[in-house]
Amino acid sequence: MALEKDMEYSRLSEQFKTLLQRGAAELFEDSQNRMTCPELFESPHEIVEEDLRRFFLGVQCGIVSIVRGARFNTLDRRMA
Repeated sequence: MALEKDMEYSRLSEQFKTLLQRGAAELFEDSQNRMTCPELFESPHEIVEEDLRRFFLGVQCGIVSIVRGARFNTLDRRMA
């Protein structure tokens, strides 16, 4: 059970990182005059597993929408 949970967290974390990398590439593509590279900066902060689960559940249920540049909107705020 613990191994399954670790694998799930690892998969969600990798999926989120991939989303951020794609978003960084899109932002760079759209803003090369303001950005020097599309690389992500490493962060010492870890995203809590439950936050990842909620984020992707929100995407799956249509409560969270992701737009170009890895920006996201929720149903309770204005669209980007």
